[in-house]
Amino acid sequence: MDWRNAGFRTKIGKIDGSVIFPLLLAIVVFHYVTIFFLVLYAGVSMYMSFRGRSMKWLWRRLRFWLRRGVILARTQRYWRYVRTGHY
Repeated sequence: MDWRNAGFRTKIGKIDGSVIFPLLLAIVVFHYVTIFFLVLYAGVSMYMSFRGRSMKWLWRRLRFWLRRGVILARTQRYWRYVRTGHY
């Protein structure tokens, strides 16, 4: 079975299984911190499914937010331009 596409097969309308399962699990789990994280995950997953975003997009946005937009790593081409003034 190809697990990468498992979420595409579990859609109910526009909402996929990654939204429904955490919400159902939050009903069973009684600790408020666990319920908060499950509902937060379901909300982010629902936003991504409605906007057509991927998990890769989410990780890129999260890294951008954690870095506050500062990119520390540069390519060799960039440093060559800094040194010489042209590519």
